[in-house]
Amino acid sequence: MKLSRLLIILAVLTVACQCWPSGGFGGVKSHCNCSSYPVVKAQDKPALNETILSDIQVPSPYYDVCLLIDTFNLSLTVFFKGEPIRKYPIAVGKPSSETPVGVWEVVDKSDLPGTGTGTRWMRLNIPCGNFGVHGTNNPSSIGTYASGGCVRLHNLHVEEIYPWVAVGTRVIIAGNPFGRFGEDYPLLNQGSCGSAVQAVQYTLKRLGFYKNEADGIFGPGTAQAVKDFRLKKGLAEGSQVDEEIYHLLGL
Repeated sequence: MKLSRLLIILAVLTVACQCWPSGGFGGVKSHCNCSSYPVVKAQDKPALNETILSDIQVPSPYYDVCLLIDTFNLSLTVFFKGEPIRKYPIAVGKPSSETPVGVWEVVDKSDLPGTGTGTRWMRLNIPCGNFGVHGTNNPSSIGTYASGGCVRLHNLHVEEIYPWVAVGTRVIIAGNPFGRFGEDYPLLNQGSCGSAVQAVQYTLKRLGFYKNEADGIFGPGTAQAVKDFRLKKGLAEGSQVDEEIYHLLGL
């Protein structure tokens, strides 16, 4: 694994630990001091029950709650005032539909979700699709890479955390933006979206080729930035991001 890929993962965790304030219900701010995040270690497939890390009782809803989703170890940890209080096994995106890595917020909640999302739904502000944290009608999928990019929990677990989570709650998804380790870099073209696109946009912006927001959507602005970068490097005209472009970008 290239050092730059590891640094991007660590950067996500660093941002997560800062947990800057965000608006909640009624303008209440979230303080979410996540300085006590546990070190993420490799482990076996998690058991299908929750781990109670603290007996603290959480008011409903509360504004010092944040969620850390670990796509490596397939777990969701709930933090209350910076202290981990619950840890649950989850399912995340399969290789063809990776769960987007980044720091997001809950923007909508429903206890009457649609088919396939179990008994609760919490939508995230991920710009390149309809992603969220929800229950499941397929409990055997928990502990695997099985979803279309969303985060699945057992219905009992999502029902437990649902009252603790407000619109505006910070949700940190930690993982590798380029897919699982050992796999090839994804080829990116106009129309692609996700964490890999966002990483390319951030790098092109830092180098002065991209002027827009790094939103993870490979639109015309990103395509033009890639074309300009390829021209600068003396490469054939085009807007595809391939292995050579990743290498030249230092990713």
